[in-house]
Amino acid sequence: MILVILIVGAVATLGAAVGLVSRALRPASKADLEAQLEPIDVAAFRNLIDPAEDEYLRRHLSAAQFRKTQRARLRARAAYVRGEQKCCRADPHGAGCSGHE
Repeated sequence: MILVILIVGAVATLGAAVGLVSRALRPASKADLEAQLEPIDVAAFRNLIDPAEDEYLRRHLSAAQFRKTQRARLRARAAYVRGEQKCCRADPHGAGCSGHE
């Protein structure tokens, strides 16, 4: 019986903590939300993930230059994903940054 009370208390405490944290992370106003959002260049991102572009670079660069360029492109892809994640966290029910070009 004591174990059940402890478990219920722990679950209630965890639920309250999650609620407080989610409210603290939620922007207070539309202006606060807009300040957190960062537009992304969709055309540039599509270029980064285009297999035809990778093939073009492979054909026109030396192996060393291609590897260096590919690493930079992978870092850029990761930066785009991190930016989109930040937008989704800032506006989980809205469109995020995806609509910005």
